[in-house]
Amino acid sequence: MIDRLKGLDFTLIEAIDGNDNDLLEDLNYNKNLSKYEIANISSHIKSLNLFIKSDHMYCCILEDDIIFSDRFFSLISSVSNWIPRNAYVIKLETWMQRKLWISRKFISIKEGRLNFLKSLHFGTGAYIVSRDGAKRVIKELSKYHEPTDHVIFKTLLKNQIDGHVYQLNPACCIQKHHFEDEISDIQTNNSILKMKKSLLNKIYIELFRPLKLCIEKIKRFNQIKRLIEFR
Repeated sequence: MIDRLKGLDFTLIEAIDGNDNDLLEDLNYNKNLSKYEIANISSHIKSLNLFIKSDHMYCCILEDDIIFSDRFFSLISSVSNWIPRNAYVIKLETWMQRKLWISRKFISIKEGRLNFLKSLHFGTGAYIVSRDGAKRVIKELSKYHEPTDHVIFKTLLKNQIDGHVYQLNPACCIQKHHFEDEISDIQTNNSILKMKKSLLNKIYIELFRPLKLCIEKIKRFNQIKRLIEFR
């Protein structure tokens, strides 16, 4: 999937391994977090620190299992033209969450709109962050209190006086397993729909069979009557 980024400048960063025996050394972390959640937090901190050391104003963080729509490339290639000045983080992906609260107010952009994110939206597969936003995210992530997505797309929502967390609507990215699950759900729903249609068709046939026979008898009677009258 990373091959699709050809034509755009990107840096491939090796993630922290959750099975690394030295991972938890010298870390004061929430014991409810798994070692893989801690590795994910450390990987995002590592990536964001590299961004801060650069001279770029914005950075797009992508996990390695992300799938892009064509809109992604036109958005990323013109970032400075559409990102609001008060944007700390812009979430580009969707987790197909059934319950998600975004503001009715939005900012129109060429490839959709930006809504203020108002509730937790899972996943950190694809997001844009500003320099100030990256510093805030690193500061909060470094506490190792919550999973990465809870920090960025829940905790940072509580205080947006100096900057906002936006949701791109519609999203332009989705993680591979959610995409496959969604396709599977669509196929399953289509199969169920076909079964329902088949069942309804059978019920329809059985319910209307007597009426159909009656109508055929009436038609036959009228045909015989006309023949008799003609004779």
